[in-house]
Amino acid sequence: MSKLLILLSLAYLKSIIQGVEIKSKQVQEYLSRKTESHRKYARHSTFYIGLWGESWVDSMFSDWQVVVELMSLSPHKLPNYQQGIRAMRLIVSAL
Repeated sequence: MSKLLILLSLAYLKSIIQGVEIKSKQVQEYLSRKTESHRKYARHSTFYIGLWGESWVDSMFSDWQVVVELMSLSPHKLPNYQQGIRAMRLIVSAL
């Protein structure tokens, strides 16, 4: 039982550290909603940001052909795609 608790604690710690890294690179808005002005606390935790950062990057790599096709179909949106790719690179560097 204690080995499972240690494993869960390490996984939780890893996600929190990744979330802190992602927040320090200021690309968390690609993974979660921004904090609204009327909220006292952020909508999503650092743990959530770290957890979804890894999932978002994995999905981008697995669906890369779809992204390339979308970029070719809408060239006027190319700056938006480039901004997302830059964010993905920063998130990968935090993982």
